[in-house]
Amino acid sequence: MRDARLAAGDTARDIDLDIAWPLWGKAAEGRASLIWRGVPTRIALSHLRPAEMAQRRGSPFTAEITWPDGRLAADGTVAPPAEGSALPVMSGQVRFETRSLPESLAWIGRDMPLAPLAGAFSVDGRFETGERSVSWPSLRIGLGQNVLEGAGAVAFGPGKAPRLSVQATLAAETLDLTPLVADLSRLLDPAPASIALAPFTRGDLDLRLSAAEGRAGAVRVQDLAASVLVREAALEVAVNRARIQDGTFKGRVNLTSGSDPAATELRTQGSLDRVDLGALLGEIGAARWVVGPVQGHFALESRARDTVGLLAHLNGRATLAMDGGAIAGLDLADVIHRNGAVASGALARRNGRTAFERAVVTLRFADGVGEIAESGLLGPSVGATLHGQVSLPERRLDAKGDLVLRPPGDSSRGILFAVTGPWSALTAQTVAHSEIPDPVGRYGGAMLPDPLKLPATLGLPGNARAYAP
Repeated sequence: MRDARLAAGDTARDIDLDIAWPLWGKAAEGRASLIWRGVPTRIALSHLRPAEMAQRRGSPFTAEITWPDGRLAADGTVAPPAEGSALPVMSGQVRFETRSLPESLAWIGRDMPLAPLAGAFSVDGRFETGERSVSWPSLRIGLGQNVLEGAGAVAFGPGKAPRLSVQATLAAETLDLTPLVADLSRLLDPAPASIALAPFTRGDLDLRLSAAEGRAGAVRVQDLAASVLVREAALEVAVNRARIQDGTFKGRVNLTSGSDPAATELRTQGSLDRVDLGALLGEIGAARWVVGPVQGHFALESRARDTVGLLAHLNGRATLAMDGGAIAGLDLADVIHRNGAVASGALARRNGRTAFERAVVTLRFADGVGEIAESGLLGPSVGATLHGQVSLPERRLDAKGDLVLRPPGDSSRGILFAVTGPWSALTAQTVAHSEIPDPVGRYGGAMLPDPLKLPATLGLPGNARAYAP
Protein backbone atom coordinates (compact mmCIF):
# COMPACT_ATOMS: atom_id res chain seq x y z
CA MET A 1 0.00 0.00 0.00
CA ARG A 2 1.38 3.42 -0.98
CA ASP A 3 0.49 7.03 -0.13
CA ALA A 4 -2.61 6.01 1.85
CA ARG A 5 -4.48 8.23 4.26
CA LEU A 6 -6.84 7.46 7.13
CA ALA A 7 -10.38 8.60 6.41
CA ALA A 8 -10.50 10.52 9.70
CA GLY A 9 -8.27 13.29 8.30
CA ASP A 10 -4.62 14.31 8.69
CA THR A 11 -3.84 12.29 11.82
CA ALA A 12 -2.05 9.74 9.62
CA ARG A 13 -1.11 10.36 5.98
CA ASP A 14 1.47 9.34 3.39
CA ILE A 15 1.18 5.75 4.64
CA ASP A 16 3.44 3.19 3.00
CA LEU A 17 2.76 -0.35 4.27
CA ASP A 18 4.39 -3.70 3.42
CA ILE A 19 3.27 -6.96 5.02
CA ALA A 20 4.88 -10.32 4.25
CA TRP A 21 3.70 -13.77 5.41
CA PRO A 22 5.18 -16.46 3.20
CA LEU A 23 3.01 -19.57 2.80
CA TRP A 24 6.02 -21.76 3.61
CA GLY A 25 6.92 -19.85 6.79
CA LYS A 26 5.44 -19.50 10.26
CA ALA A 27 6.47 -15.89 10.90
CA ALA A 28 5.08 -12.70 9.40
CA GLU A 29 6.68 -9.30 9.27
CA GLY A 30 5.57 -5.81 8.39
CA ARG A 31 7.03 -2.38 7.81
CA ALA A 32 5.33 0.97 7.61
CA SER A 33 6.26 4.60 7.21
CA LEU A 34 3.80 7.46 7.66
CA ILE A 35 3.31 11.03 8.80
CA TRP A 36 1.63 10.74 12.22
CA ARG A 37 0.35 14.05 13.57
CA GLY A 38 2.87 15.87 11.44
CA VAL A 39 5.87 13.76 12.51
CA PRO A 40 7.62 11.25 10.17
CA THR A 41 7.33 7.81 11.81
CA ARG A 42 8.58 4.33 10.96
CA ILE A 43 7.21 1.04 12.34
CA ALA A 44 8.73 -2.42 12.00
CA LEU A 45 7.30 -5.74 13.25
CA SER A 46 8.88 -9.19 12.82
CA HIS A 47 8.95 -12.77 14.18
CA LEU A 48 5.18 -12.70 14.75
CA ARG A 49 3.34 -16.01 14.20
CA PRO A 50 -0.25 -15.24 13.23
CA ALA A 51 -1.32 -18.90 13.13
CA GLU A 52 -0.40 -19.42 16.75
CA MET A 53 -2.16 -16.18 17.70
CA ALA A 54 -5.28 -17.43 15.93
CA GLN A 55 -5.11 -20.57 18.05
CA ARG A 56 -4.93 -18.34 21.15
CA ARG A 57 -1.36 -19.31 21.86
CA GLY A 58 1.61 -17.07 22.53
CA SER A 59 3.90 -15.86 19.80
CA PRO A 60 7.33 -14.23 19.82
CA PHE A 61 7.60 -10.73 18.40
CA THR A 62 10.10 -7.95 17.74
CA ALA A 63 8.83 -4.41 17.23
CA GLU A 64 10.36 -0.98 16.77
CA ILE A 65 8.92 2.51 16.34
CA THR A 66 11.23 5.42 15.47
CA TRP A 67 10.61 9.12 15.03
CA PRO A 68 13.00 12.11 14.84
CA ASP A 69 13.10 12.66 18.63
CA GLY A 70 13.00 9.11 19.92
CA ARG A 71 12.66 5.36 19.63
CA LEU A 72 10.63 2.52 21.17
CA ALA A 73 11.84 -1.07 20.76
CA ALA A 74 10.52 -4.27 22.31
CA ASP A 75 10.96 -8.01 21.91
CA GLY A 76 9.34 -10.86 23.78
CA THR A 77 6.09 -12.79 23.59
CA VAL A 78 2.52 -11.72 22.92
CA ALA A 79 -0.70 -13.64 23.59
CA PRO A 80 -4.34 -12.88 22.77
CA PRO A 81 -6.32 -10.84 25.34
CA ALA A 82 -7.59 -12.64 28.40
CA GLU A 83 -11.30 -13.25 28.78
CA GLY A 84 -13.06 -9.91 29.17
CA SER A 85 -9.98 -7.88 28.27
CA ALA A 86 -9.37 -5.88 25.11
CA LEU A 87 -5.57 -5.69 25.32
CA PRO A 88 -3.10 -8.47 24.43
CA VAL A 89 -0.84 -9.95 27.11
CA MET A 90 2.82 -9.15 26.51
CA SER A 91 6.14 -9.67 28.26
CA GLY A 92 9.76 -9.25 27.34
CA GLN A 93 12.37 -6.52 27.10
CA VAL A 94 11.60 -2.93 26.16
CA ARG A 95 13.58 0.26 25.61
CA PHE A 96 12.11 3.73 25.19
CA GLU A 97 14.22 6.83 24.66
CA THR A 98 13.48 10.41 23.68
CA ARG A 99 15.42 13.63 23.52
CA SER A 100 12.44 15.52 25.01
CA LEU A 101 9.80 13.71 27.05
CA PRO A 102 7.32 16.66 27.09
CA GLU A 103 7.44 16.95 23.30
CA SER A 104 7.03 13.20 22.76
CA LEU A 105 4.06 13.07 25.17
CA ALA A 106 2.41 16.02 23.44
CA TRP A 107 2.92 14.26 20.10
CA ILE A 108 1.19 11.04 21.16
CA GLY A 109 -1.48 12.95 23.10
CA ARG A 110 -0.70 11.63 26.58
CA ASP A 111 0.18 13.21 29.94
CA MET A 112 2.50 12.15 32.76
CA PRO A 113 3.07 13.60 36.24
CA LEU A 114 5.94 16.12 36.44
CA ALA A 115 6.50 15.80 32.67
CA PRO A 116 7.39 19.54 32.19
CA LEU A 117 10.45 19.04 34.46
CA ALA A 118 11.86 16.25 32.29
CA GLY A 119 14.09 16.55 29.25
CA ALA A 120 16.00 13.64 27.77
CA PHE A 121 14.43 10.43 29.10
CA SER A 122 14.88 6.68 28.65
CA VAL A 123 13.51 3.44 30.13
CA ASP A 124 15.12 0.04 29.68
CA GLY A 125 14.04 -3.19 31.38
CA ARG A 126 11.90 -6.30 31.59
CA PHE A 127 8.17 -5.66 31.31
CA GLU A 128 4.87 -7.46 31.75
CA THR A 129 1.41 -6.22 30.79
CA GLY A 130 -1.81 -6.77 32.68
CA GLU A 131 -5.33 -5.43 32.54
CA ARG A 132 -4.72 -1.73 31.75
CA SER A 133 -1.27 -1.83 33.36
CA VAL A 134 2.42 -2.35 32.62
CA SER A 135 4.92 -3.46 35.27
CA TRP A 136 8.72 -3.49 35.23
CA PRO A 137 10.17 -6.02 37.71
CA SER A 138 13.53 -4.49 36.90
CA LEU A 139 14.23 -1.31 34.98
CA ARG A 140 16.87 1.27 34.32
CA ILE A 141 15.82 4.89 33.86
CA GLY A 142 17.87 7.65 32.30
CA LEU A 143 16.81 11.17 33.28
CA GLY A 144 19.14 13.76 31.82
CA GLN A 145 22.60 12.77 33.09
CA ASN A 146 21.17 10.58 35.85
CA VAL A 147 20.85 6.79 35.75
CA LEU A 148 18.51 5.10 38.25
CA GLU A 149 17.67 1.44 38.75
CA GLY A 150 14.79 -0.29 40.49
CA ALA A 151 11.25 -1.45 39.79
CA GLY A 152 8.02 0.25 38.80
CA ALA A 153 4.53 0.01 37.37
CA VAL A 154 2.17 2.11 35.26
CA ALA A 155 -1.62 1.78 35.44
CA PHE A 156 -4.12 3.35 33.05
CA GLY A 157 -7.40 4.71 34.35
CA PRO A 158 -10.75 4.24 32.63
CA GLY A 159 -12.00 6.25 29.66
CA LYS A 160 -10.69 7.30 26.26
CA ALA A 161 -8.08 9.59 27.83
CA PRO A 162 -7.04 7.56 30.88
CA ARG A 163 -5.20 9.20 33.76
CA LEU A 164 -1.79 7.65 34.27
CA SER A 165 -0.72 6.29 37.66
CA VAL A 166 3.00 5.61 38.16
CA GLN A 167 4.70 3.83 41.07
CA ALA A 168 8.44 3.29 41.32
CA THR A 169 11.26 2.60 43.75
CA LEU A 170 14.56 3.80 42.31
CA ALA A 171 18.15 4.07 43.50
CA ALA A 172 21.27 5.69 42.05
CA GLU A 173 24.93 5.74 42.91
CA THR A 174 25.10 9.43 41.95
CA LEU A 175 22.26 11.87 41.37
CA ASP A 176 22.52 15.35 39.83
CA LEU A 177 19.71 17.61 41.08
CA THR A 178 21.19 20.77 39.58
CA PRO A 179 18.41 21.23 36.95
CA LEU A 180 15.80 21.07 39.74
CA VAL A 181 17.74 23.66 41.77
CA ALA A 182 17.81 25.90 38.70
CA ASP A 183 14.01 25.63 38.44
CA LEU A 184 13.60 26.49 42.14
CA SER A 185 15.95 29.49 41.81
CA ARG A 186 13.36 31.09 39.52
CA LEU A 187 11.39 31.86 42.68
CA LEU A 188 13.86 34.69 43.27
CA ASP A 189 13.64 36.12 39.74
CA PRO A 190 12.12 39.62 39.68
CA ALA A 191 9.91 38.66 36.72
CA PRO A 192 6.76 36.78 37.81
CA ALA A 193 6.28 33.21 36.58
CA SER A 194 3.17 31.08 36.89
CA ILE A 195 3.13 28.44 39.63
CA ALA A 196 -0.09 26.70 38.57
CA LEU A 197 0.06 23.00 39.47
CA ALA A 198 -2.06 21.65 36.62
CA PRO A 199 0.83 21.04 34.14
CA PHE A 200 2.68 18.98 36.79
CA THR A 201 -0.22 16.92 38.19
CA ARG A 202 -1.64 15.38 35.01
CA GLY A 203 -1.22 11.92 36.44
CA ASP A 204 -0.47 10.23 39.76
CA LEU A 205 3.01 9.44 41.00
CA ASP A 206 4.33 7.55 44.02
CA LEU A 207 8.12 7.60 43.84
CA ARG A 208 10.65 6.41 46.42
CA LEU A 209 14.15 7.63 45.63
CA SER A 210 17.57 7.00 47.18
CA ALA A 211 21.14 7.87 46.20
CA ALA A 212 24.55 7.24 47.73
CA GLU A 213 25.80 10.63 46.53
CA GLY A 214 24.22 13.61 44.86
CA ARG A 215 24.70 17.22 43.89
CA ALA A 216 22.21 20.06 44.19
CA GLY A 217 23.89 22.89 42.33
CA ALA A 218 27.24 23.34 44.02
CA VAL A 219 26.18 21.50 47.18
CA ARG A 220 27.18 17.86 47.61
CA VAL A 221 24.66 15.52 49.24
CA GLN A 222 25.22 12.03 50.62
CA ASP A 223 22.96 9.21 51.79
CA LEU A 224 19.83 10.71 50.25
CA ALA A 225 16.38 9.20 50.82
CA ALA A 226 13.42 11.09 49.37
CA SER A 227 9.87 10.60 48.15
CA VAL A 228 7.60 12.34 45.65
CA LEU A 229 3.80 12.05 45.72
CA VAL A 230 1.63 13.55 42.99
CA ARG A 231 -2.14 13.52 43.04
CA GLU A 232 -4.72 15.61 41.25
CA ALA A 233 -4.14 19.23 42.32
CA ALA A 234 -1.52 18.19 44.91
CA LEU A 235 2.24 17.64 45.00
CA GLU A 236 4.44 16.60 47.94
CA VAL A 237 8.22 16.30 48.00
CA ALA A 238 9.88 14.96 51.15
CA VAL A 239 13.59 14.69 51.91
CA ASN A 240 13.49 12.05 54.59
CA ARG A 241 17.26 12.03 55.03
CA ALA A 242 20.22 13.82 53.47
CA ARG A 243 23.75 14.35 54.76
CA ILE A 244 25.32 17.73 53.96
CA GLN A 245 28.82 18.67 55.18
CA ASP A 246 28.87 16.25 58.13
CA GLY A 247 25.35 17.27 59.15
CA THR A 248 21.82 16.24 58.23
CA PHE A 249 18.90 17.91 56.49
CA LYS A 250 15.25 16.89 56.50
CA GLY A 251 12.40 18.72 54.84
CA ARG A 252 8.97 18.54 53.27
CA VAL A 253 7.17 20.69 50.69
CA ASN A 254 3.43 20.47 50.06
CA LEU A 255 1.84 22.25 47.09
CA THR A 256 -1.93 22.24 46.58
CA SER A 257 -4.46 24.10 44.46
CA GLY A 258 -8.10 24.62 45.32
CA SER A 259 -11.04 26.33 43.69
CA ASP A 260 -8.72 28.65 41.78
CA PRO A 261 -6.53 26.35 39.62
CA ALA A 262 -4.17 29.23 38.81
CA ALA A 263 -3.28 29.72 42.51
CA THR A 264 -1.03 27.41 44.51
CA GLU A 265 -0.75 27.02 48.27
CA LEU A 266 2.73 26.29 49.66
CA ARG A 267 3.50 24.68 53.00
CA THR A 268 7.06 23.72 53.83
CA GLN A 269 9.00 22.71 56.91
CA GLY A 270 12.43 21.30 57.60
CA SER A 271 15.46 21.17 59.84
CA LEU A 272 19.26 21.30 59.78
CA ASP A 273 21.45 19.55 62.33
CA ARG A 274 25.20 20.21 62.77
CA VAL A 275 25.94 21.23 59.19
CA ASP A 276 29.46 22.65 58.80
CA LEU A 277 28.54 26.16 57.64
CA GLY A 278 32.08 27.23 56.78
CA ALA A 279 32.61 24.22 54.52
CA LEU A 280 29.18 24.75 52.95
CA LEU A 281 29.94 28.40 52.16
CA GLY A 282 33.25 27.42 50.61
CA GLU A 283 31.56 24.72 48.53
CA ILE A 284 29.10 27.15 46.94
CA GLY A 285 31.87 29.66 46.22
CA ALA A 286 31.00 32.17 48.96
CA ALA A 287 33.39 33.67 51.50
CA ARG A 288 33.85 31.51 54.60
CA TRP A 289 33.13 34.44 56.90
CA VAL A 290 31.64 32.22 59.62
CA VAL A 291 32.65 28.68 60.61
CA GLY A 292 31.07 26.16 62.91
CA PRO A 293 28.21 23.63 63.10
CA VAL A 294 24.81 25.20 62.36
CA GLN A 295 21.42 23.86 63.29
CA GLY A 296 17.96 25.22 62.69
CA HIS A 297 14.41 24.67 61.59
CA PHE A 298 11.81 26.46 59.50
CA ALA A 299 8.05 26.32 58.87
CA LEU A 300 6.69 28.57 56.12
CA GLU A 301 3.51 28.92 54.09
CA SER A 302 2.15 31.08 51.29
CA ARG A 303 -0.49 31.22 48.56
CA ALA A 304 -0.26 33.01 45.22
CA ARG A 305 -0.59 32.76 41.45
CA ASP A 306 3.03 33.51 40.56
CA THR A 307 6.54 33.42 42.01
CA VAL A 308 6.56 37.10 42.95
CA GLY A 309 3.28 36.77 44.84
CA LEU A 310 4.51 33.62 46.57
CA LEU A 311 7.38 35.55 48.20
CA ALA A 312 5.18 38.57 48.88
CA HIS A 313 2.68 36.47 50.89
CA LEU A 314 5.17 34.26 52.74
CA ASN A 315 4.42 33.71 56.44
CA GLY A 316 6.08 31.58 59.08
CA ARG A 317 9.18 31.25 61.19
CA ALA A 318 12.83 30.26 60.76
CA THR A 319 15.57 29.82 63.37
CA LEU A 320 19.32 29.24 62.99
CA ALA A 321 21.78 28.65 65.82
CA MET A 322 25.46 27.82 66.13
CA ASP A 323 27.45 26.62 69.13
CA GLY A 324 31.22 26.87 69.29
CA GLY A 325 31.70 28.86 66.08
CA ALA A 326 33.75 31.82 64.94
CA ILE A 327 33.61 34.83 62.64
CA ALA A 328 36.61 34.58 60.32
CA GLY A 329 38.55 37.59 59.11
CA LEU A 330 37.29 40.11 61.69
CA ASP A 331 38.09 40.76 65.37
CA LEU A 332 34.98 42.41 66.83
CA ALA A 333 36.67 43.17 70.14
CA ASP A 334 39.29 45.17 68.24
CA VAL A 335 36.52 46.96 66.35
CA ILE A 336 34.99 48.07 69.66
CA HIS A 337 38.37 49.30 70.96
CA ARG A 338 38.74 51.32 67.75
CA ASN A 339 35.28 52.86 68.23
CA GLY A 340 33.81 51.02 65.26
CA ALA A 341 36.79 51.30 62.90
CA VAL A 342 38.52 48.31 61.33
CA ALA A 343 42.30 48.16 61.41
CA SER A 344 43.88 49.16 58.11
CA GLY A 345 44.24 46.13 55.84
CA ALA A 346 42.64 43.76 58.34
CA LEU A 347 39.84 42.72 55.99
CA ALA A 348 42.25 42.12 53.13
CA ARG A 349 44.63 40.09 55.31
CA ARG A 350 41.72 38.23 56.97
CA ASN A 351 43.90 37.65 60.01
CA GLY A 352 41.23 38.59 62.54
CA ARG A 353 38.92 36.16 64.30
CA THR A 354 36.03 36.36 66.74
CA ALA A 355 35.22 33.16 68.58
CA PHE A 356 31.78 32.78 70.13
CA GLU A 357 30.07 30.28 72.36
CA ARG A 358 26.62 30.70 70.81
CA ALA A 359 24.90 32.67 68.05
CA VAL A 360 21.15 32.63 67.34
CA VAL A 361 18.79 34.39 64.95
CA THR A 362 15.02 33.90 64.63
CA LEU A 363 12.97 35.38 61.78
CA ARG A 364 9.19 35.72 61.85
CA PHE A 365 7.81 36.23 58.33
CA ALA A 366 4.63 38.14 57.55
CA ASP A 367 3.76 38.95 53.94
CA GLY A 368 7.29 38.29 52.77
CA VAL A 369 9.04 40.44 55.38
CA GLY A 370 11.07 38.66 58.03
CA GLU A 371 11.24 40.44 61.36
CA ILE A 372 14.38 39.59 63.34
CA ALA A 373 12.46 38.61 66.45
CA GLU A 374 15.32 37.18 68.52
CA SER A 375 19.02 37.31 67.88
CA GLY A 376 22.27 37.41 69.73
CA LEU A 377 25.91 36.45 69.87
CA LEU A 378 27.70 35.40 73.03
CA GLY A 379 31.49 35.09 73.04
CA PRO A 380 34.34 35.19 75.55
CA SER A 381 35.26 38.75 74.52
CA VAL A 382 32.13 40.27 72.94
CA GLY A 383 28.36 40.12 72.98
CA ALA A 384 25.94 41.40 70.37
CA THR A 385 22.27 41.68 69.48
CA LEU A 386 20.58 42.49 66.18
CA HIS A 387 17.10 43.62 65.18
CA GLY A 388 15.52 44.69 61.92
CA GLN A 389 13.89 43.26 58.81
CA VAL A 390 14.68 41.09 55.81
CA SER A 391 12.44 41.79 52.81
CA LEU A 392 12.12 38.91 50.35
CA PRO A 393 10.12 40.85 47.70
CA GLU A 394 12.59 43.74 47.75
CA ARG A 395 15.63 41.49 48.38
CA ARG A 396 16.83 43.89 51.03
CA LEU A 397 18.16 43.86 54.62
CA ASP A 398 17.69 46.71 57.08
CA ALA A 399 19.01 45.90 60.54
CA LYS A 400 20.62 47.60 63.53
CA GLY A 401 22.53 46.11 66.38
CA ASP A 402 24.84 46.75 69.28
CA LEU A 403 28.21 45.28 70.17
CA VAL A 404 29.69 45.28 73.66
CA LEU A 405 32.84 44.03 75.40
CA ARG A 406 32.10 41.23 77.87
CA PRO A 407 35.06 40.54 80.22
CA PRO A 408 34.02 41.62 83.72
CA GLY A 409 37.19 43.67 84.07
CA ASP A 410 36.43 45.83 81.04
CA SER A 411 34.10 48.79 81.03
CA SER A 412 30.74 48.21 79.44
CA ARG A 413 31.70 50.20 76.37
CA GLY A 414 30.11 49.33 73.05
CA ILE A 415 29.07 50.55 69.64
CA LEU A 416 25.82 50.72 67.68
CA PHE A 417 25.93 49.66 64.04
CA ALA A 418 23.63 49.29 61.02
CA VAL A 419 23.64 46.84 58.12
CA THR A 420 21.50 47.98 55.20
CA GLY A 421 21.05 47.66 51.47
CA PRO A 422 20.15 45.11 48.82
CA TRP A 423 21.46 41.59 49.33
CA SER A 424 23.98 42.03 46.54
CA ALA A 425 25.47 45.23 47.98
CA LEU A 426 25.15 45.32 51.77
CA THR A 427 26.88 48.10 53.68
CA ALA A 428 27.80 48.14 57.38
CA GLN A 429 28.57 51.31 59.35
CA THR A 430 28.77 52.57 62.90
CA VAL A 431 25.70 54.51 63.97
CA ALA A 432 27.01 55.83 67.28
CA HIS A 433 29.39 55.10 70.14
CA SER A 434 27.85 54.86 73.58
CA GLU A 435 28.18 53.45 77.03
CA ILE A 436 26.02 50.32 76.67
CA PRO A 437 25.20 48.65 79.98
CA ASP A 438 25.12 44.89 80.06
CA PRO A 439 22.09 43.97 82.18
CA VAL A 440 22.03 40.51 83.59
CA GLY A 441 21.03 38.14 80.84
CA ARG A 442 21.19 40.63 77.94
CA TYR A 443 24.17 38.89 76.40
CA GLY A 444 23.86 35.72 78.37
CA GLY A 445 20.65 34.35 79.81
CA ALA A 446 18.50 35.78 77.01
CA MET A 447 20.44 33.84 74.39
CA LEU A 448 17.64 31.36 73.74
CA PRO A 449 19.08 28.39 75.63
CA ASP A 450 16.99 25.96 73.62
CA PRO A 451 15.63 27.79 70.55
CA LEU A 452 15.59 24.67 68.40
CA LYS A 453 13.14 22.69 70.46
CA LEU A 454 10.43 22.03 67.88
CA PRO A 455 6.87 22.92 68.88
CA ALA A 456 4.46 20.07 68.33
CA THR A 457 2.89 21.93 65.41
CA LEU A 458 6.21 21.85 63.52
CA GLY A 459 6.84 18.14 63.83
CA LEU A 460 6.29 15.78 60.92
CA PRO A 461 2.81 14.23 60.87
CA GLY A 462 2.46 10.82 62.41
CA ASN A 463 1.35 9.26 59.12
CA ALA A 464 4.41 10.52 57.22
CA ARG A 465 6.05 7.75 55.21
CA ALA A 466 9.73 7.32 54.48
CA TYR A 467 11.73 4.98 52.32
CA ALA A 468 15.14 3.75 53.43
CA PRO A 469 17.03 1.37 51.13
